[in-house]
Amino acid sequence: MKTKLFKYVIPYLVIFFVLFSIYFPYLRKWTLNGDELIVLDIAKNYSFKSFLASFVYNGSGHYNPLILPFLKFYRLFLPNFALIHLVNLVLFTSVPLLLFIGLKALLPTLLSLLLAVAFALSPIFYFHIFAINAVANTVMLLVNLSLIYLLLKMGKKPKNSYLYTSILLFILSIFIKETFLINLYLVSLISYIRFRKNITKFLRIIIPLVVIVLVFFYFRSKSLGSNNIYYKYVISVYKLKETFSLFIPWLFNYPVGWQYGVRLPISIFYKLAIFINIIIIFYIII
Repeated sequence: MKTKLFKYVIPYLVIFFVLFSIYFPYLRKWTLNGDELIVLDIAKNYSFKSFLASFVYNGSGHYNPLILPFLKFYRLFLPNFALIHLVNLVLFTSVPLLLFIGLKALLPTLLSLLLAVAFALSPIFYFHIFAINAVANTVMLLVNLSLIYLLLKMGKKPKNSYLYTSILLFILSIFIKETFLINLYLVSLISYIRFRKNITKFLRIIIPLVVIVLVFFYFRSKSLGSNNIYYKYVISVYKLKETFSLFIPWLFNYPVGWQYGVRLPISIFYKLAIFINIIIIFYIII
């Protein structure tokens, strides 16, 4: 019990209090607005019927089936906005914790913890903590990192339980967000490691999963644009360039894009994150 406390609980608390000390002075004064209020209103009447309808609905306030229950959970804390943001922070802290657990399989404990903290301090993630409608991104990150951890475990000691867990996580991720395709790649790697000497067994696992993905996107594409003209897949080199040009400044703590109305936390902590990364680079080189 004591070993597990130091392995998981203590690192979680360290990461949480680092983030709490940075964000909460801002979050306690921050209110919900715009899309977040719409989302909470949609979640109010969420039911099994809504769960089924979310597969083919692409209109305003569309969220995949497993996300709306999270948003409905936030309603329990209304009108205490500070408490809602605190719950969001508690959930997000699990992301760098999972990264820490995965890194421990490759690196020393202290170095893994420093990397996890530096990862959590990235300005990319402040939106995940400020906005409750970013919960889908947080949950998907939890699935992604869990699969990476299973991949590392499978590489050390192949087990069927790792494979079955990875397949379950992948299927769940389909109900979280459309960005689940990276999980198919991770499950494919896990399956290959387990059955690299038996390609037939590997294909028996992967082919059904690919079919599920194709069926999913077939039904999703049938509904695209049928409810709202703004929800369509757009393949455009210009849009790709625009997205890339907006993404790069974020890496340097410059708030570009539609979210720059949100005040960024103290920049010194991002400088700290850069300093940690520099130390780690020198540690690896030396």
